[in-house]
Amino acid sequence: MTENAREPIYEMSVNVRVSWQAHSLSTAGNNGSNRLLPRRQLLADKTETDAISGNIAKHHHAALVAEYFAADGSPLCPACRVGDGRRAAALIDRPDYQDLSKEEGQMIMKIPTRSGEYALCVRYHCVGIGADTERWILFVKNQAEREKRHRAVLRALRDSLVSPDGAHVATMLPHLTGLSGAITVRTGVGRSPLYSALEGDFITRLRAMADETCRVYAFETVDAFYTLMNDFIAMSVPALHPFWWSERAEQ
Repeated sequence: MTENAREPIYEMSVNVRVSWQAHSLSTAGNNGSNRLLPRRQLLADKTETDAISGNIAKHHHAALVAEYFAADGSPLCPACRVGDGRRAAALIDRPDYQDLSKEEGQMIMKIPTRSGEYALCVRYHCVGIGADTERWILFVKNQAEREKRHRAVLRALRDSLVSPDGAHVATMLPHLTGLSGAITVRTGVGRSPLYSALEGDFITRLRAMADETCRVYAFETVDAFYTLMNDFIAMSVPALHPFWWSERAEQ
């Protein structure tokens, strides 16, 4: 990434194949002290396999991001400051948060996971840091503050993959035994490509989509992923939306 130091990122996608030796990462699938079987997922090729919900990953990612925000001195909403799992939904009755939608807030954990190899896709809309992405209103106008939040998000994403968390980890900590894939980065307006590791040639397909505004960074090991994420943390910044660039030009 040295030739692209401090280059703004509009969007990032993480496309990985991760191996977890795990019994369960969520409280779903339990009935008192009895362990129930996890739900199965039907794939497009008509095969059936174990599945893990992205909701549990989002829940723990949000908690870790809040820790990094606090460590960096970035402001947190009143709910996040006290660890309220409902987050934004806990604020809907406050007069200064009346613009929130009632559907925002805690993501419920629904599906457990068992040991196996899983395909995982994550999309991070970097340009949306500190902004209302529905109305494209920038609330955090200080770019240095946006960069601090961007680094916190990347650190939490890195940590979530190299040190998985969830329910029951005190007695059934999931063991990470493999991590490979590709990170795609869109430097201009647009989406960064996603392609599932359910397909064996997913890295080849992603590499074929690289162009002047789409960068593809492949990795084969967990330490290579960790080093790559550290490079992004040190040398990337969240892009500005075209609306905000035009506003600055008018000023």
